[in-house]
Amino acid sequence: MRNLTVSALIAALAVTTLTAQRADACGNYRPEPRVMRLSTHFLPQATGAKTRSFVLFGPAASEGLAWRLLAPRSYDATKIADAAALEQPVALTLLGPTGARVVKSSRQVVLAQSWEFDGAMSALEVPAPRGARFEIAIEGAHADARWISLDAETTRPAAATWLAATGVKLRDPRMLSVRRIHGTDFETVSFYLDGSRGWVTYLKQGDRNHGRFAGAPVGVIANRGARQLVLSRGAESYVVYLGADA
Repeated sequence: MRNLTVSALIAALAVTTLTAQRADACGNYRPEPRVMRLSTHFLPQATGAKTRSFVLFGPAASEGLAWRLLAPRSYDATKIADAAALEQPVALTLLGPTGARVVKSSRQVVLAQSWEFDGAMSALEVPAPRGARFEIAIEGAHADARWISLDAETTRPAAATWLAATGVKLRDPRMLSVRRIHGTDFETVSFYLDGSRGWVTYLKQGDRNHGRFAGAPVGVIANRGARQLVLSRGAESYVVYLGADA
C-alpha cells in the first residue's frame, strides 16, 4: 500500500457524511471533530493476555497484502496486514469508561473480517494499556473531553408499548434495548425491524421521538461545550448532538 500523508488519511475517515437531519437531534448543529470507532482485540499468550487496539479510518484496498491472523489460537478471526507508516503521527483522543487519553500514532495497518466488519479497513494502531476500556477515538487532542456512560437498561415493556403506538413492528420483541442517558430524561430505544440488517435507535424524551438513527448507542461524549450521543454501526461511529454541556 502506498505511503499516505496525514491529510490523505484524515480525508479517508470511516465516518459517514451525515446530513444535518441525521446528526442533529436537538438543534441545528454540525458536530466536529470527527469520531471513529475503536476495534480492540484480546490476544491470549502464555505470559498473559495482551490487548491491541486500532482506530478505524476507512475502506482500504486488500489486493497484494500479506494477511495473517491478528489473534491466533483464539475465536477472533480478524486478519491484519502491515501498511506503510505515516509520514507524521496523527493525534487522537481515546474515550471510554477509562476516561480520556491523548495518543499519537503513525503505525498504519489494514484489518479485515473482524467482529464489526468484513471488508478491508485502513486503521492506526494505538497504545492499549492492559485493563483500559476505550470505545471511540476523536480526531485531534482533546484532553478535557469526558465520557459519560449510559445508565443500566430500563424497563422494556413501556418502550415496546410506545414503539407499537408509533407503528413500529419489531422483528423480535426480545431484541429491544432501552438505556437512559445519565443525568437527563433522554432514553435510547434500540431494536431490530423486519427487514433491517442492524440496530435501529430512536432518541426518546417522554413521549417525544427526536429521530431515528442507524446503529446502537455506546455512550455520550462531552467536548467543547457540547454533549453528543455516540452510535456505532459496523466499522463506523458517529455522533448526535444532544445539547450544551451543563
